[in-house]
This record gives sequence, C-alpha cells and structure tokens, in this order.
Amino acid sequence: EYLEFTEEERPVSIQIFGGDPARMAVAAQVVESRGADIVDINMGCPVKKIVNSGAGSGMLKDFDKAARVVDMIRRRVKIPVTVKVRKGWESDNVLPLLKRFEEIGVASIAIHGRTRGEAYTGASDWAYIAQVKSELKIPVFGNGDVKTAADAIRMFETTGVDGVMIGRAALHNPFIFRDINALARGGAQTMDTQAEIGRRIDAM
Repeated sequence: EYLEFTEEERPVSIQIFGGDPARMAVAAQVVESRGADIVDINMGCPVKKIVNSGAGSGMLKDFDKAARVVDMIRRRVKIPVTVKVRKGWESDNVLPLLKRFEEIGVASIAIHGRTRGEAYTGASDWAYIAQVKSELKIPVFGNGDVKTAADAIRMFETTGVDGVMIGRAALHNPFIFRDINALARGGAQTMDTQAEIGRRIDAM
C-alpha cells in the first residue's frame, strides 16, 4: 500500500530502510519497478526498534557498510538515488560519509541537524547543515525545526540549502507547503490554529 501513488503526485520519491545491503538493493529495484521517480535511503530514523536492526540512523555506526548499501543500490537501479541522514550517531561526524556518497553518485542528500543520540531533543544544528552544503557539490536538503513557513525561508537564507525537507510539521499542518510557496513569493505568512486547519481539511 505504501507504494501506491497517482500520476498527479509526480515526481514521486519512495523511501526504503533496512540493515542488509543485498535486501536493500532488491527493495530499491521493487521501488523502481513500481514506477517511482526516485528511491530514497533512510539513514536518519532514530527509533530504537529500527536502529537495533542496523537500519535508519543505525547505519551511521558503520560508514563502510553504509557506503556499501548506497553503492549496491546505485548500481542496481536507473532512477536517481537519494539519502536522508542525521549529522552523526553520537557526534557530528557524517560529512566524510556524505562525500563518499557523492563519489558513488547519489543525486542529493537530506540532512537532519541532530545526531541519533539527540533524537528530537534540543535544536537542529543548522550551522552543520550549512557546512555540509558548502562542502558538497550535489544538492543538499535541510531538515529539522522547520515548523512554519517562516522557518523554511529562514533555513534557506541561513544555510544556503537547495531544498527543505519537512516531516512532523506536515502532519500538524498539511498546508505548510502552500504557505511556504506563498511566503517565498512575497505573500503573508498564514498562522492557522489547529482548529482552523481541521476545518480546512474537513472542507476539502
């Protein structure tokens, strides 16, 4: 069911995760066979049951294995391969791995500005995101603490990223993408209450 999408949704990126390189490569081929435009590799999820299997941000404990996963997938599919990471497992040391991904041929990187150990506590380190952007040639997407349209614009301005990835904020306000576009074009920021957002969803 997670692989289903409509043509109106394109371009479509489908994310996969796992701890076994060979099985990840097969999963990427399945994603490609179902018509996705991009396959994204999740090396950012901090959830305990995911990392305990060596998946998600658990991949950041073994750079060689992480690079092997990306390389196998890159060789198996023709569609672009992207990777979502955190800034490290316990420290901000992921940049050397990202440079290896760039050499392998990934199309872009999305980086969350926290380590796995930080999970969702503290503040997302946008300065580290800016450093990653400055040292990679491929497009970089920033992630973490983008809760409003104004936050997204501020991330663009302060980090120089090519794009902003939004996760939890979209669950609270699915209209945030429209609001970002409006603000970027010079419009006013919309600050809806949850009740107002609920009413707008019901009216759709």
